[in-house]
Amino acid sequence: MGSENYKTSHDIQKVSENFNNLPEDVQRTANGTWNVIAGVSEFLSGATISIGTTGFLSGVGIAVALHGGYKFAEGAHQIANVLSGEESSSDPK
Repeated sequence: MGSENYKTSHDIQKVSENFNNLPEDVQRTANGTWNVIAGVSEFLSGATISIGTTGFLSGVGIAVALHGGYKFAEGAHQIANVLSGEESSSDPK
């Protein structure tokens, strides 16, 4: 079992190294796409919690949905920056 954990850790390290060797615009686009996908997922999860509950959990669901909307917008902004040729310094942090 220990060697499997090492192999998985080693594989993750290799993927990370390969990603870091990609051109910067490819990395920025991938990060932006990840934020869009994660944002939509988080928004839908929060909306589901909010709609399906009342009181405190509804408020939590709204907060989660809002954060998901923010992540979506952040990712879309980063992708738009790449497509328009903006420098990476103008990407949302």
